[in-house]
Amino acid sequence: MSKLQRTLYGIGVGPGDPELLTLKGARILQQVPVIFCPEARSDSGSHAFEVVKKILNPAWQKVEFLSFPMKREPEVLEKVWMDAVEKIYHVLSKGSDAAFLTLGDPLLYSTFGYVLGRMQKQHPDVICKIIPGVSSITASAAAAQVPLARTGGRVLILPATYRMDEIREALEKYETVVLIKVHRVLGEVIGLLREMGMMDRAILVSRCGTPEEKIYRDLSAVNPDQVDYLSTLIVTSQHE
Repeated sequence: MSKLQRTLYGIGVGPGDPELLTLKGARILQQVPVIFCPEARSDSGSHAFEVVKKILNPAWQKVEFLSFPMKREPEVLEKVWMDAVEKIYHVLSKGSDAAFLTLGDPLLYSTFGYVLGRMQKQHPDVICKIIPGVSSITASAAAAQVPLARTGGRVLILPATYRMDEIREALEKYETVVLIKVHRVLGEVIGLLREMGMMDRAILVSRCGTPEEKIYRDLSAVNPDQVDYLSTLIVTSQHE
């Protein structure tokens, strides 16, 4: 069996705008017979699939959805990741290439990073290739027209699930701090920014690259309870 028939492609499809899918990503997606798409729960739909569905051919390409519930228990997550690996390997073992879609980039806060490591360990015969994608971080900066870094500037990327004291420390030390997955703690973060006198340095970008994209430059007017899951907060002095 040719090794080329056992290749798993991790493809970053960008933040949500189909035009931000790379040419290489599009080319490979139009060649592989099986495409795996992550979803938060069964039948909930996949944002990554929505980005690429118009370039796929349902006449000969098969799309399979893999559920990755938003759990924190290590034993639950490990079973989910391993189940996904074995489902993917079942397809690969039949001689078909496959692709795994991710929003943004496959190796930046992506489910694929967990699948990749376990696939390499459990099935080293599989060739894994990564097709990088435009991350929500750089796309949000572009949408807001805010430089993330200039000469000497330091950038720190954090999931907003970190404690407020750690976020405070980051804001004190770095020229730019990018908070992803910020929706659940946005109220607390806004309170911290107000306390630190940094409200004018913060920009929130929601659903970047989609028709529902919103850019908030005045966080005092934002209702934290109504902010979408796909939101990125950039706090920076680099635009001054």
